[in-house]
Amino acid sequence: MEIEEILKHNKKVYDQLSSEYESRIQPNTKITNEILPRILRKFRSKNKDFLDMGCAVGLHMKMFENLGFKTTGVDISRKMINYAKKRNPGSKVILGDFLKIKFNKKFDFILSLAFIHLYPKKGVGKVFLKINSLLTSEGICVITTTKHSKGKEGFFKKRDYLSSPKRFRKKWTKAELLRELKNNFEILDYFEKRDLFKKNWMIFVLGKK
Repeated sequence: MEIEEILKHNKKVYDQLSSEYESRIQPNTKITNEILPRILRKFRSKNKDFLDMGCAVGLHMKMFENLGFKTTGVDISRKMINYAKKRNPGSKVILGDFLKIKFNKKFDFILSLAFIHLYPKKGVGKVFLKINSLLTSEGICVITTTKHSKGKEGFFKKRDYLSSPKRFRKKWTKAELLRELKNNFEILDYFEKRDLFKKNWMIFVLGKK
């Protein structure tokens, strides 16, 4: 299946899940607050232009806005975008495919939480190249995805959600993803976090190579 077909399918899924994402603001805020201090230790830029790839309901945009960042969010789901706009009325929120959007500036901090696994392995290199092109020289990118013992991709249910729809998902092993990232970035930090839903997350803090 081509990337455009995958994104079209996933768009419908995340429209369906938008209200459940909104209902999880409190636990997701707690998790982000636990990892933010370690991530921000690597941030050295004097500027604070922030891009959230797959911003969903705009939670992280608001958190970074509160830290003094000028925030921009992107998501393919219109219903997610509607929540993000309400939460971030003073920010730029863009509906569309990240790979097709033309940005008019570079960013000092790019956040990619639970985003890259929505692309097949053969297409993720394009995502990494675009991230790199959008980073300022001192900028950092944070990429997260769940950790798996075996790499595979296909259509899987989101079992921790009530509606449990199937969406396309690439399951990454640490070694597999690390090889891809090293082709495009300098690895500044790596750690793991187990969330409230018993999923193990890999968290990569990256700089321009």
